[in-house]
Formats: sequence, C-alpha cells, structure tokens
Amino acid sequence: MEYLRLTITDTLGIWDDYLGSHVFDPSDGKTFTSWYRVQDEWLSGGEINAERLETLLRHLYGDSWRSGNEDGSQCVVLASDLQVLTSEEAGHRPWLATHEGCYAVDESGAVRRVDAAAL
Repeated sequence: MEYLRLTITDTLGIWDDYLGSHVFDPSDGKTFTSWYRVQDEWLSGGEINAERLETLLRHLYGDSWRSGNEDGSQCVVLASDLQVLTSEEAGHRPWLATHEGCYAVDESGAVRRVDAAAL
C-alpha cells in the first residue's frame, strides 16, 4: 500500500456567455487536504499517473466535474500538490493529527471514505 496527501486550492467559476468560458476570482480560493491509501500499482516511479489522479478528482468533485454543473458553475482547480509519503512518513500517520478527509482506494479503483484510524 502507498499513502498520498493531496492538497488542492480551488474556487467556483461561473459561466460567462460573452467570454464563452468560466470566470472566477482566484483570491476567493479555498485550500483543503485529503489523505489516501492506494494500491501499489497506482504509482510508477514514485509518482501517480494522470488517469489515477483524475480518479481522485472525480471522487472529490463528481464524475462530470470538468463539464460544469447544471447551474453553469464549475469547480476550478487553481493549484494542487500531491505528495507520496515515504514509509517513514506514513508510519507516523500524520492524518491522525488532522480533521481532513481520509480515503481508501480498493483493488477495483473504488474510492471510499474511511475513519482516520482505519487509514
């Protein structure tokens, strides 16, 4: 098993017909962190591939998050930082000292929320 810390800063974008895109205020962003336990094969060369990262983003924002919401809004990721924890870091179980979301990804790729103590 591998352990990940994903920190994202996002904001809400609103569709602008004139511009033909979502407009947003980067100064109105919020930052949150999530912790994950994933299968070893999720990593290659110590990094997660784009498809697996997209699985985590779809879990956080919904399957159609890149298409926007029915009301014309869309979550816009301003910044993300994914860290693969070393064995030593994971051994300290840093997620226990937070109130952040903890998730386990099973062999089928399904992501489910778990209690921090179960991560």
